[in-house]
Amino acid sequence: QRKGFEIIERLKKLDWVEVRITEGKFGFRQLPTFYRELDYLLIPSSIECGPMFLPESLACGIPVVAPPDVGAVSEYSEGVIHYRNSDFESLKAVLEKLYEKKLQLRRTVEHLTWDNFAKRHDELFRSLVAEGRPMKLTKTAREQQR
Repeated sequence: QRKGFEIIERLKKLDWVEVRITEGKFGFRQLPTFYRELDYLLIPSSIECGPMFLPESLACGIPVVAPPDVGAVSEYSEGVIHYRNSDFESLKAVLEKLYEKKLQLRRTVEHLTWDNFAKRHDELFRSLVAEGRPMKLTKTAREQQR
């Protein structure tokens, strides 16, 4: 229970959360790549000495979600997002806020698709033709050099 496996199992049931666990699969040199593939590192433990993966994650630029009263977590003021120790609902609320921020960012550019780009240009060209504006074709740089 001290490692927080029950919290991880509950997180796995949320369809908007992807859980990745190292479980000793990675060597020392592979860990930076693993960390950089994450959005956040979660520390689900209720009791921990270090934990060493907290500074490792921060060193890779990845924020950490952790209870403030576990190990040395309280010693880090930047890059750590807190939830109540062993409290799944508290963790879920934190993750929902982080996920909503991510969705807000995505919504700012959702309209910038290739289909919308083509549609806007098609509308522009059609309006220019409808207005009777002559379309002047310019030579490419290579043609101008000849």
